Amino acid sequence: MVMRKTKSITVCEDENFHSVLHCLVAIEPVSNMIIVEQFAEHRDAVTWNNAVDGGLAGLPVKIIQATSDEAKGLLLHAKTGLGGAHHSPDLFHIQQDLCKATARSLALQTTKAQEVHIEAEKAKLAQKTARTILMIQNEREARTAAKI
Repeated sequence: MVMRKTKSITVCEDENFHSVLHCLVAIEPVSNMIIVEQFAEHRDAVTWNNAVDGGLAGLPVKIIQATSDEAKGLLLHAKTGLGGAHHSPDLFHIQQDLCKATARSLALQTTKAQEVHIEAEKAKLAQKTARTILMIQNEREARTAAKI
C-alpha cells in the first residue's frame, strides 16, 4: 500500500438554483477538480458537510481554505465542517458590496458633471449666437452706411 502525503487545498463552493432543487458545486481551483456537483433539497451546513465529505472520500487532502459567497449554510459549513478552514468571500460579492457603497455617490457626481457640461455648452452656444447676431447687425449697418 502506497502512503500519499496529504495535500492542502482550497475549495470554491457555490449554489445554483434550479426549480425546487439546489445544485451544490465545489471545485479545487488549481486542478479544476470537481469535488461536488449534486442536487440537494437543502443547502445548509450539514448538507454541504456530507456532500464535501463524500466528494473527498479516500483522497489524501485537507481543505485549508474555502471561498464562497456569504450564505449562512456555506459560512457555517466552512467553520464547522471543514476543520476550521479559513473562509474567503468570493470576488463577485466583494465587488457587489463595493458597488453598493459607492455607486450612488459616483452616479451623483456623474450627473453633476453632465449638468455642468450641458450648461457650459449652452453658454458657448449663447456666445456664438450673440457674436453671429452682432456680426449681422454690423454688416447691415455697413451696408446702410454705404448707401448713404
